[in-house]
Amino acid sequence: MKARRGAASLLNLALAAGVCAATAGLVVLGTLATREWRRSSHEVLRRQADVTLTLLATALDRDMKGAQVSLLLPLQAEDLAADPPHDLRRTLAAHGFARFSYPEWFFIAHGAGARTWLFTRADRPPPWDASPRRDPYPVMMTRDAPSLRALVDEVRKRATAPARFVVFDWEIDERRYQIVATALRGGATAGLQDLAGFAVDYAWIREHYFDELLGEIARIGGHEEAVSLSIEGDSGTPVAATLPGTMPPPHAQRTFPLLFFDPAMRSLLPAGTATPAEWTATAAVKGQAWEATTQAAQRTLLLLSLAAAASLVGLLLTARAVQARAELAAMKSDFVATVTHELKAPLAVIRLAGDTLARGRYTSPETVGEYARLTSQEATRLARLIDNLLTYARVSDVQRDYRFEALDVAELVEDVVTRFRPRLVELGFETQVDVPLDLPRIRADRMAVFQVLDNVVDNAIKYSTAPTRALTVRARAEGAVVRLEVVDRGRGIPEAELPRIFDRFYRGRGAAPGGSGLGLAIVRRVIADHHGRVDVTSRVDEGTTFVLHLPTEAP
Repeated sequence: MKARRGAASLLNLALAAGVCAATAGLVVLGTLATREWRRSSHEVLRRQADVTLTLLATALDRDMKGAQVSLLLPLQAEDLAADPPHDLRRTLAAHGFARFSYPEWFFIAHGAGARTWLFTRADRPPPWDASPRRDPYPVMMTRDAPSLRALVDEVRKRATAPARFVVFDWEIDERRYQIVATALRGGATAGLQDLAGFAVDYAWIREHYFDELLGEIARIGGHEEAVSLSIEGDSGTPVAATLPGTMPPPHAQRTFPLLFFDPAMRSLLPAGTATPAEWTATAAVKGQAWEATTQAAQRTLLLLSLAAAASLVGLLLTARAVQARAELAAMKSDFVATVTHELKAPLAVIRLAGDTLARGRYTSPETVGEYARLTSQEATRLARLIDNLLTYARVSDVQRDYRFEALDVAELVEDVVTRFRPRLVELGFETQVDVPLDLPRIRADRMAVFQVLDNVVDNAIKYSTAPTRALTVRARAEGAVVRLEVVDRGRGIPEAELPRIFDRFYRGRGAAPGGSGLGLAIVRRVIADHHGRVDVTSRVDEGTTFVLHLPTEAP
């Protein structure tokens, strides 16, 4: 009996020791798992800050050079010939003020006589402009404003041949501006300069420009609860932030020039142009999010040390740590697989063409021109890839990210076709646009619907082959809906692929090289978010028709 009891006691002791050892082992494993989970969570937060900062840097670069690239760069000498320049009032000033918030005023000057015209915002006139405000047009136009005389003389002095653009700081009535201007030569005024440019008020930039932009980027990235964005001036003074006050140490920073001009064209500016101030963009993990992960880990460790159910908690935390690591790995893989590959292709071509031209291997104008056109095409392709990626991220939340307004369909179509007109002419397209001017307005987000039309027209051009290259854009009203059609006579889409063409990252067997596979996914998502419908019909070797149905503005 005693022997049996002794054996039972030894067995119980062994079981107890085993349970204690198992519990201690589970506590140790749980502790390690908790630390790993906390490290992985912090790493995810850091990654979110890096991704959000990348979005901010891309948005800043694209927006700050936008007015110069899209408004001043396409100008030709004949565009400035009209007097008075009513067309420029619309195409340059009105469109510029509508698309970009930072130009405070535009100006042009004609020939040696230096006749000047000043275009200002009706709702945000410069403090020194005392012109009457009786014109109902949103862009005020003033002839021979006295404040422009010295500025025009300074632009002419700085715009030395062969430089076309100048950038410098200027003061008017103690108001400091960044001036971006272009000098055009040719026609009957050969040897003289017609000028056009815009001014950016530094004070307004500090007070208003970055606040709205930071908020939009935080929402696009979807990390506004965890990541704080801020902008600091060249002297380190705070300019704007999504979360005022100090931020915890884990953060990422990038510097950018306070320059409303394409950085890639800075080498073309006249010698002696001043170097712009370097500002700093910061993305930091918010203190609440960072501390939340740390406190959660501490509470878990306490529960593990006091509870016999440490094994279950340890397993859960281990699974959670593994899941966090898997999410981090998936984030890296998804980013590399779907973005890096597509972005590197045009970059490689641009770099190859640039290196070839820089080494002077070809000197004939035809060959150099061909390399320049190749570089421009790949740069356009790269910009479209970035636009599609940012647009797809932006349309994740209808209530917060769309800005609905009444839009003129004819004007919208004109802007899209104008964007592609050089390419259409170069490829020999037969282009027809049939959009009545009296169509009812649609209620939509301009940027999103512009991206939709941009993708559909780009596809029509991309998949059209000679000698049947033709593009037709027509629209008509059907009750409370505007029906917008984009028709091509290209290679068409096989019937078996039609159900999948709107899937994200899907590319058919006959897909053209390049592209992110997001274009038609954006089309379907945006149209659906606008309570519309998109239909497509296609026949191989005959062409494709995309039909967009968009609701009109309620009367």
